[in-house]
Amino acid sequence: MLVTKILLLNLFAFNVFALNIARNEACGTNMDLKAKYHAYIDTLNSDMPPGSLDQYIKDGVKFNDFKPLSPAECIANVKSVKADLPGLHFAVDWLILEKDQGSQGAQGFANLAVRANISYHPEPGKELAFWEHCFYRFEEGKIARAKSVVDVWGLPEKDQAIARNL
Repeated sequence: MLVTKILLLNLFAFNVFALNIARNEACGTNMDLKAKYHAYIDTLNSDMPPGSLDQYIKDGVKFNDFKPLSPAECIANVKSVKADLPGLHFAVDWLILEKDQGSQGAQGFANLAVRANISYHPEPGKELAFWEHCFYRFEEGKIARAKSVVDVWGLPEKDQAIARNL
């Protein structure tokens, strides 16, 4: 009897899992936005030519409580931080994606929570790192809003204010 119940529970769990996969495939998978986010991080780690963030960031994106920014302004901001923190590199530690449900659950609308390790080289042979915890709102497949908390504990004081500008 117990074995039968366990088998039925496993079968139920598998069916729920399969149903979730089918639902995600029908309305665009979570992997689409996860892959897009990783491509966005790869772009941040590149030399970021003009227009390189256009496919990832909506015009008028809101980062924390700053004024709305264009993708070009975002590029300028990151390049400014890269100039002050040589060798700046973003690495995703983990991310959680939650797609919208119901009528707003169209492809490209979701919330994403990310923990990223950000490292840089203040001098040759020395690497320092800090963490960013960021919550993104994707709309139509692009970042529309971001709320970020940067953990600069342990960084030199002169670098803390720079790191907080990411």
